[in-house]
Amino acid sequence: MTGKWLQDGTTFYLQDVSNGRALDASGTLKTLVIRLGTAQTLTSFTMNPNPIPVGIGQTDGATTLSWSAPTATKVEIHLSSPGGPLFASGGNSGSATTGNWVSEGTIFYLQDVSNSLPLTSQNTLAKLVAHLASAQSLTTFTASPNPVPLASGQTYGTTTLTWSAPATSRVEVHISSPSGPLFSSGGSSGSATTGAWVSDGTVFYLQDVSNGNPLNSENTLKTLTVSAKSASALTSFTANPDPIPVSSATTLGQTTINWNAPVASSVELHVDSPNGPLFAAGGSTGSALTGVWVTNGTVFYLQDVTGGRALNATGTLAQLPVKLLQQ
Repeated sequence: MTGKWLQDGTTFYLQDVSNGRALDASGTLKTLVIRLGTAQTLTSFTMNPNPIPVGIGQTDGATTLSWSAPTATKVEIHLSSPGGPLFASGGNSGSATTGNWVSEGTIFYLQDVSNSLPLTSQNTLAKLVAHLASAQSLTTFTASPNPVPLASGQTYGTTTLTWSAPATSRVEVHISSPSGPLFSSGGSSGSATTGAWVSDGTVFYLQDVSNGNPLNSENTLKTLTVSAKSASALTSFTANPDPIPVSSATTLGQTTINWNAPVASSVELHVDSPNGPLFAAGGSTGSALTGVWVTNGTVFYLQDVTGGRALNATGTLAQLPVKLLQQ
């Protein structure tokens, strides 16, 4: 054991001195660097959860404190100040769970009371500040897809609602108002798929019904507005470049056609009319490079051919006229 002369960074060398070997670097087997830490830097003091989830209308919650204080033989945890109300005590490591009385900003002090050290700031090893998180701030409520794609002539569609409300035990999803028609109910997390009845602007209310909470705005966790858009409104159909730069002596150019048609699972690209020459085919998204045959004003038609749909105007998702720019 050393005396009390160690400093931060003190280095020990383990030397091979067999057969009178010299004390130099060639005989060093291992080195050991000593690092010194204060009681505070060596201490771990954590709170889980923090922030603490609380339900609607609640102002207090519960959490668990854990500590490791290797320089102490005994610790105490006090509230609000080093000498405030005692919450817990124990050895140099442990944990303790509060009741439902922790409010926003509650401060816990981890005090070293080894050998009857006084409850002063000089003996504070660490402190923690508790925070609360409201049920609304912790809740997520989403729809997929949103917007809902509508095929030509349709005004209603289908979507899936998904929620996570960790500060609750039971929820209900209502339509149009907190107490409107019931769509779905379940635990703190879940999902449910609508029928083909969702119109543009439909509003869903996620209600906390834990412990018999009434269906009113005070118990609304989140609202979700779902939009429904026509296939053409959701479809992207572009050319790059457009216009196509060509020399003054050229009347033909080349470009890349890009499409995104979420309402369709299968598409075809035709030239000059819905049933004109086929240029490309694929899924709902994709791109295709033309040859050097595009003339000024060539029109591409993006056709929805899902389920063998006919090549006519009713299946046209978008039209794209492409121009040439002579330089």
